[in-house]
Amino acid sequence: MEDSKNTVMDKEEYKRKAIRLIEERPQDDSLTVSDEQMELFDFIPRKLYKYCPVNEYYLQDINEDKLFISPIEYLDDQFEAKLSLRYDFSQYYENLKTFLKQFPDISHLINDDENPEKSAYDLSSLLFKTRKEYGICSLSETNDSQIMWQMYGNSYRGICIEYDIAGWNDNKTKANILPVSYVAEKDSDPLKLLKDVIIQRITKKKDEQIRHYVNAWVADLFTTKNEEWSLQKEWRILGKAGTLIDGPEISAIIIGNMIEDSDRKTISDICRSRNITLYEVTEDYKHLKIAFRSVDL
Repeated sequence: MEDSKNTVMDKEEYKRKAIRLIEERPQDDSLTVSDEQMELFDFIPRKLYKYCPVNEYYLQDINEDKLFISPIEYLDDQFEAKLSLRYDFSQYYENLKTFLKQFPDISHLINDDENPEKSAYDLSSLLFKTRKEYGICSLSETNDSQIMWQMYGNSYRGICIEYDIAGWNDNKTKANILPVSYVAEKDSDPLKLLKDVIIQRITKKKDEQIRHYVNAWVADLFTTKNEEWSLQKEWRILGKAGTLIDGPEISAIIIGNMIEDSDRKTISDICRSRNITLYEVTEDYKHLKIAFRSVDL
């Protein structure tokens, strides 16, 4: 059941292009995306999956074809989109200006009256506000991870929902699907971002270019995790925290092999009434892997 796709473009290249196109997209038309963005859609996995328990919230999402955009604070990674603040604002900024004054062509542009504490505070406040206002919906490109079934599928008592991403016609939301990057370390210091912005201003970058750079930095912050989480093979939909969005069509639901009888009946009834294919987890003992069997409705 797992769907994979071979392409010459890797996930990091896709993410850079997708973030740029999000920035360039017209904001007044909810369905307008560029031809370049439409071509990028071919890189997104045709199917993405959501492991979850069987409860009233997820049942409501299933019945109403909705996806929940979770606030960052609800996620399981303690480092999720956090900023690594440093406090030597003045010295950091003065060292930067001293370095830049070595270059005669731009030294006259450096303003000694600028307030580094205010600049850092303003930027940090903006980033904290952004982190609070925006959230993500987590999906996975795999449906047979034993660890994911244990952690998010309620120890095989829950379900895994299969979404038809290829057939999803909500192009603007689809354009907000980004892969997660898994790294050993990352620089999430807003002063580093501030330094980069200052350099761009001094070198006469346009305001629009600077805005794109900052927004790309924030989007990357929201889609980067420690490499220990790489087993999740996660893709994220970025959106307004705490909201429900219209989701793609549910093409199948997999029930865990430890699911309660009452939950099995509930999911079976939903699949029967909505013509959704139903599978159940079983075991491939020879290869020590999860397998699936079709369930008659």
